[in-house]
Amino acid sequence: MLSSIENHIHVEVMKIYPEAELPKFIVEEKTDDLLIMIYKSSRAMYYFGLGLMNKTFEHFNSAAEITLEKIAEDGTKVRFIIRRN
Repeated sequence: MLSSIENHIHVEVMKIYPEAELPKFIVEEKTDDLLIMIYKSSRAMYYFGLGLMNKTFEHFNSAAEITLEKIAEDGTKVRFIIRRN
């Protein structure tokens, strides 16, 4: 589900809120147990994204380890590394 944020969820959000300034999520790598995504946003709300990811796993009764690496010091570009437990 997380890897489909950009191509499915954000598409539907834009139908409802065409003026929304949504963050970009770029999938760098995807395997059965690993997902690496780049978050880009001028708002630097990557911790909000981290919270949504954690709650997504909780909702689906699943577990994952999510780490993040700041690519830009100001938090406008962050790499999420998600490993399924």
